[in-house]
Amino acid sequence: MSSQVYDDSNQAIYDIFKDDMANIKTTMENLDSKAFLDAVHLLLNGKEIYISANRSAISLGLFLQYYMDIILGNAHLLGPIENKPEQLFRLNAEDVVVGISFSRYSTSTVNTMAFAKERGATTIVITDNLLSPLVPHGDVVLTASSQLPTFFDSFVASLSLINTLIAFVEKKEWITLKTVLKN
Repeated sequence: MSSQVYDDSNQAIYDIFKDDMANIKTTMENLDSKAFLDAVHLLLNGKEIYISANRSAISLGLFLQYYMDIILGNAHLLGPIENKPEQLFRLNAEDVVVGISFSRYSTSTVNTMAFAKERGATTIVITDNLLSPLVPHGDVVLTASSQLPTFFDSFVASLSLINTLIAFVEKKEWITLKTVLKN
């Protein structure tokens, strides 16, 4: 599909950037600000934060986990499916599980979110649309447009959404974070 849309001209370089900007614009316009602020509140108040992101979305999960752990000290990126039972052994209603998955949704992430709901954990879903199979397992759902006429998804808008989540959590935790960063 991308070979039909993006030719080899210099203009095609800019067309890809424009498509990424359109994804950010669509994400901003469709953002449910109440759900966003609910997600911030849940992240701030979760005893432990577990992040389930697989395949290409693992890059987003790793980014979120890295900064949540610096700010809050309680974030964990769930590893391969073989290790998930051990990693989620103590999962309970005080914990928050974030599931990140996009079109061609990871069955592992969907199953992890279903398990989290069964265990009573609070769940946050970051996905591309409200028809995603993760949505029924989310207490809070945030969507980010990821459309590109390529075989891979654009994560520019997703990363921007995650950046904004991190910034809001960091703002609320600034005094604690200042102490952590000094040490």
